[in-house]
This record gives sequence, structure tokens and C-alpha cells, in this order.
Amino acid sequence: CCSEGVHAVCHTVNEGTPEYSPMRCVPEAGETLGGFCTGVALCSKALAEEIYEGAGGCPLRPADGAPRPPKLEARLRTLFRLHDLNGNGALEEEELVLLNTKVALLHYGNDADLDIVRAKYRRLFREHLDYQGRPVPYLVFRRYLLQVLDAIDPDPRAQDMMTEQFCLEAHAARALFHTPSFAGSADLDTVPRLSCPSFEDCSPFNARTLPAWGSAASVGPNGTPTPRPVTPLTTPLTTPPPRP
Repeated sequence: CCSEGVHAVCHTVNEGTPEYSPMRCVPEAGETLGGFCTGVALCSKALAEEIYEGAGGCPLRPADGAPRPPKLEARLRTLFRLHDLNGNGALEEEELVLLNTKVALLHYGNDADLDIVRAKYRRLFREHLDYQGRPVPYLVFRRYLLQVLDAIDPDPRAQDMMTEQFCLEAHAARALFHTPSFAGSADLDTVPRLSCPSFEDCSPFNARTLPAWGSAASVGPNGTPTPRPVTPLTTPLTTPPPRP
């Protein structure tokens, strides 16, 4: 964004409403980009300020780099590792799509419209993580997920509960890669790299705790999930049940 291979977030205005999305902050020849780099992720503060000045003094949006409670930080990293299906240290567009197709199967079984799910999460990746669909590092994932959490509930205790539930759901979704009835052709390159062959191996997140927090699935005697319809997801990535 700010320079080759560096991620950032730009500010644009759509009908008077500020929007923030990953995009290039430096225009190519003959191109005009309305916005400025906020310096989020790996952009240097100096470069962010330089673009800020060139944009006419629009106020910089604070970066989401401030540390959060240790337990929340640990869960954010765990959630990133769960999404990083091939374990290469970066989140790829196809990984986000694959994991969330499994989440949809957990929620709706084989009645899930996976084409809609795939389109949704490809669009989410390009609108919120990388506009070209390139793999993103943990810091970009962390920044976006914190935005999601803050939008749902800024209370640290609520965010702790939400991220715990996100991790439970992601563990369950990963386990579906090893369930033949939920297998797909796109899984062939992913399954050999997964380190979670069953629910029981996903300690400390055990499938038997799942019905207590979301009723996303009931668990059979062999740890195999039996999908049941639940309320559709309403926010990106994974969504916890509403707070009472």
C-alpha cells in the first residue's frame, strides 16, 4: 500500500461517510486516489504523515496497534493459527473461504449454499484484508478482527467471551475436514497439512462444549458433528450468539 509489499488502510469518503479499507495509498501514473494512508499495520509513521499532509490535513485515524488484555491477545493469535490452514504464517484468501464453508456446513448441513458463502468471504477478504487477494500477516488479521469485536461490544469481558467462541467454532470447522460426509474436492490440498484430525485432539476446545455456547452442532458418540440450523452469521468471520 504505502510501498511495495506493505499493507496499510486508507480513508475514503462515500457520500460524506468515512470508510476504511485496504487499498493502495500511492496512485499510479495518471491515477487519482481519494484518501490517505493511516499508517496501520507496517507503514511508517513518517510516510503516513507525509500522505496525510498531501491529503489536505484530514485527521489520522488511530492505528489498532495498542496492546489488549493478554488473554485476548493470546486468543487472537490462536484464531489466526486456526485460520492459517497450511501453517505458513499468513492468512490466504482461499483459507478464509475454506474454513467458513465448513462453518456454514456446521450451521446448516448440506443445505448450505456454499457458492454464496465463498463469494461472501472472497469479497470480505478483498474489502477488509487485501484488495488484491494477497496473503496477509497476523497484524492485518488482528487489526480487522479488533474492529469487528469493537463494533459488536467494546467491553473487554465480552470480547474475551466472543473470541473464545470464535476459537471453538474454528476448531469445530477444522475437524470437518476429516469428516467424509462433509468433504469437498477443495479440501484435498488442505487436509494433509491440518494438525487437528478430530474434535478430541483439539484440546482445550472440546466439541462437547459446543452446544452450550451456540448450538451450532450436536456431537455424536464418535465426536462427529450433527448439523442443526441456527441463526445466520451477521458479522464477518465468525459470530457469537447475542448477549442476553
